[in-house]
Amino acid sequence: MKVCIFEDEKVVDFFPITMTRATFEIRSGRTLLLEKILDFLGNPSEVCLYVRDYLAPVVEMRYPNFVVNDLNFLKGDDALFINGRWLCRGEKIDIGTDEALYSDDNLVMLKISKDSVEKVIEGNFLENMRKMAEKVGKDTLKTTVYNWPWEPVLMNKEVLKYDFERFGKRGLHGKILGKIEIVGDKEDVYIAPTAKVYP
Repeated sequence: MKVCIFEDEKVVDFFPITMTRATFEIRSGRTLLLEKILDFLGNPSEVCLYVRDYLAPVVEMRYPNFVVNDLNFLKGDDALFINGRWLCRGEKIDIGTDEALYSDDNLVMLKISKDSVEKVIEGNFLENMRKMAEKVGKDTLKTTVYNWPWEPVLMNKEVLKYDFERFGKRGLHGKILGKIEIVGDKEDVYIAPTAKVYP
């Protein structure tokens, strides 16, 4: 199965932040939305990123291992399309072929068979994808899809906590020089072995 992580028309609602980056490059917590999605997928190798044309050269430089805006890459296999505004937090998701998952009115992901891929990628990709999502089985997903630029800020505390738990590293492993006071449980802090902490 091939994966396409896309940005949709809502990108303009994140201006000026998304004028120079894709929506999936918004940082939420410790990592980018893209990193969270890729981690959820098990870091697949066959990934296509779909962005605005003027951003494509920059995105290609940032992610040389991924295909950018060449939707023909998706032909010949089942495809999973994922909205780049999705805040993935390790949800257990079981999506079947020819199924669309929505959160409120936002298309979160669409999985289609290889026979349907060409119908989606030929012509107006976003419009075709929306039509295909309406046509196939539709289900809802209790998750977060960012709609406004202040939402990542408002959710930062919650997402950082999730990222810290997912990261799985805890404890004081670096050099602590001088008197440092940690308020609370030391297991809720991580200091890398190469770090030096000064008062």
